[in-house]
Amino acid sequence: MITDKEFWERCGFIYKDEPFTNDSGHKGIGRTFYYPNGEVQGYSTRAEGLPIYPTLDLNNLFKYAVPIVHNKLGDKACYDLMCEWVQDIIFDNDPALALYRAICEVINAETNQ
Repeated sequence: MITDKEFWERCGFIYKDEPFTNDSGHKGIGRTFYYPNGEVQGYSTRAEGLPIYPTLDLNNLFKYAVPIVHNKLGDKACYDLMCEWVQDIIFDNDPALALYRAICEVINAETNQ
């Protein structure tokens, strides 16, 4: 199974460790997370240690993850993804989480072939 970090990196998001200065003048290294178009998604300092991922919602998944599945893995993988998603929705009340799990399943299946 892929990690959340690997998942979003496969969708084109980029992590960069960059220097920062906070409002009180403290300097350090923080992690900046960029959208595929180069816009900043969020920041995290090493002290916080929090991963910064896009919100796991249908908008982000259909905007960033589903096209990657289609472009890199093809029509059949995208069809398999939708079938897997429909099956997962039956058992999960959260359609976004079900889609995320389905995408992970399709990526893992294609990677292990």
